[in-house]
Amino acid sequence: MYTISNEVLNYLITAPATILVAPDAPKFTILHANPAYHQATLTTPADIVGLGFLEAFPESPEDTEGDNVEVLLNSLIACVSSKSRVELPGKRYDVPIRGTDKFETKYWQASNNPVFDEQGEVAYISHVTVEIT
Repeated sequence: MYTISNEVLNYLITAPATILVAPDAPKFTILHANPAYHQATLTTPADIVGLGFLEAFPESPEDTEGDNVEVLLNSLIACVSSKSRVELPGKRYDVPIRGTDKFETKYWQASNNPVFDEQGEVAYISHVTVEIT
């Protein structure tokens, strides 16, 4: 069970586009997303919270770069194993247009940041995105 403190939730209200992700590889369950994240990714809480990262944001069949999922998953795993921030280069990652089978092309720069519990273990990952489309 993952508990997010009120202090963290209050910070997230005004933070850049951010989601909190459980360190439960390979699923990486989305625990919370702030309003800026929902706006950038065309989602609502009901669309993504409680889902694994790739369930919420499947790879677009139109994206020909081919390594987006691998790069994303490896960066989340590296964040947990190294207990340090992992930066992702600017990358295309299309977002699904909810209620359709279409995707909107978007380009992102992102970072994964460990958030520690009282024992110094990774309690969750703060995945911060900046749309650079």
